[in-house]
Amino acid sequence: MSKDINDNPIQDAFRTLFDESEIKALIKARGWSQKDIAEYWGMTPKWVSALIKNKNGERTHRDDCAFRGLPNKIEL
Repeated sequence: MSKDINDNPIQDAFRTLFDESEIKALIKARGWSQKDIAEYWGMTPKWVSALIKNKNGERTHRDDCAFRGLPNKIEL
């Protein structure tokens, strides 16, 4: 995992943010596309892509929790 979040006073068992490849693997395993996630979350596909890439550090611990919590697409 890529970014250490030790400066955050609230920690969980994961302690670091996903890196781009981990998020993409999770999305694929659950049957989603980035476009599907954007529609589901009410965001633009460009913003979802930016969250996944996290080049400017815009992704937060909350965003990673949202990716972890995606249901399998076939369950919807």
